[in-house]
Amino acid sequence: MSEEALKQVLTIGEAKNLYAKFGLSLYSDDVDLAELVRHSDWSTGLTNSNYLHALALTDVMFRETKTSLAMLTGPECEYFLECLSKTFEAALERVKAASGAARLIMIGDNDASRRDRLRGKYGNQLQVAFGMPSQPNILADHYLICDARMVRHEEPHDKILDTDDAGKIKARVFFNSPIMAKVLGARFDSLWNLLSS
Repeated sequence: MSEEALKQVLTIGEAKNLYAKFGLSLYSDDVDLAELVRHSDWSTGLTNSNYLHALALTDVMFRETKTSLAMLTGPECEYFLECLSKTFEAALERVKAASGAARLIMIGDNDASRRDRLRGKYGNQLQVAFGMPSQPNILADHYLICDARMVRHEEPHDKILDTDDAGKIKARVFFNSPIMAKVLGARFDSLWNLLSS
């Protein structure tokens, strides 16, 4: 491989394409580690290295989700969920079968067409609320909580584009952290109650 090729940065668009083509097979070691962590008392999170890795770790979370899902996110989540559509939709089916709740709060988007697409695609399987930040210049963290024990906690970032460096997305995934899930879950519930009232 040439020195120039080694200097090239993986973009978010390239990460999406790679994941569409290869899926979890790119990170089989992480799937094994997730299995080990999930069945232990170890609550230390795994840090994703880039957008591609974030897709893989979130895919593992969705594959394991059975009873509940709560996601606080920004407008770009629509494209992230599109990359994980099979496992996300399967998670929604399992949550519905367990009479659990699947809720998504999207912050920072006033685009009615995006709201309509999300509601149209997931119908009654996913409850969706939308809100605008009171201080639009302040970036907020995003998180995903599944089954009151798995958490993906993403650092704040500005709007992402397919041409951005895939390393722009930084998050930690905790496969067995009921305490963190409870703390973030309480924040989520407060915001949910505010936006859905």
